[in-house]
Amino acid sequence: MKNQLLNRLCALLFAPVIFSAIFISCKKSSHSPTTLSSVRTAYWTGMEGLDGGIVFRGTTKQDGTTKIDTLYSTADGVYVPFSVVVDGTRGLVYWINYKDGAEIKRATTDGSGSVSTVHTFGKGADWCTEMALDVKHNVLYVAYEFYDPADPVTIVKEEIASLDLNTPGAQLVTLYTVPGPERNIISDIKLDTVDKKIYWVESEGGKIRQGSLDGTQTAVTLFTKADGVLKVPFRIAIDPGRGKLYINDNVSIGRHRIYLGDIDGGGSLTSLIEEGVPNNGGVLDMEVDLSRGFLYWMNSIDDGAIRRMKLDGSGAETVYSNIHMGNYMDIDLR
Repeated sequence: MKNQLLNRLCALLFAPVIFSAIFISCKKSSHSPTTLSSVRTAYWTGMEGLDGGIVFRGTTKQDGTTKIDTLYSTADGVYVPFSVVVDGTRGLVYWINYKDGAEIKRATTDGSGSVSTVHTFGKGADWCTEMALDVKHNVLYVAYEFYDPADPVTIVKEEIASLDLNTPGAQLVTLYTVPGPERNIISDIKLDTVDKKIYWVESEGGKIRQGSLDGTQTAVTLFTKADGVLKVPFRIAIDPGRGKLYINDNVSIGRHRIYLGDIDGGGSLTSLIEEGVPNNGGVLDMEVDLSRGFLYWMNSIDDGAIRRMKLDGSGAETVYSNIHMGNYMDIDLR
């Protein structure tokens, strides 16, 4: 199962990376140009060996000096970690763990204390692809896949569900189902808690879709690669106040492009930036900081970086570098 999970991520990102490379956990610091300002604290997950994992935290001082800390590692029970979300208000970080099955893990953002299990996925839910957190209401949204037991390559269906973190022992409530056998991986979820909307990416199907947080709205397709612009959309970020949507598109091996479009799917997409990605990788995650006016993304699988630009596409810069075997990221918006 672990090899299947690792190969799955590789295929998604077009990255011919050999996952047998071993990254040894350590606390490390790097220095960035002093021109950096208003950089958010970032959290991301990475691989450690074949089946271990690490949860990192990156912080930046006012003088532009950055520091990367290892919060949790394999020794703390981190295994093949994927999607990560941070609750800065409550001082908690969540991630998806894979060992003998998929689990949602939780720990404190300062690296103290122990790692606990929030939810264990039932039999058949073999691959949990993404999470998003409604911090205000303390509700987690997850996307996960069900495989055919007789054919572990074929997806039977994918589901988006909510999990009420206020209620101990709460179960997942299914909101949307994407039927198989099309391999429509849900590679990203974003929430608009004001208008009570949920947005997601069906990456291999090349669709950006929208529904409601309670699942009552019929899902609508906003953008699709069938329109001839998108290639492999993988990540999104939303700006509901301005009615805008950012789409990261892995346009070719080792190259990505970020588009800006209308959040209702109207009009055409505008390309804001296109750049290469180290080691033939792709963009693994993307988050928006609306109050400070920046869009963040993490590139590559090995020797990558967390970069950002202004919301108009200008001023692209690296804020955290030398990221090894990174998977997913989130930023603390406090």
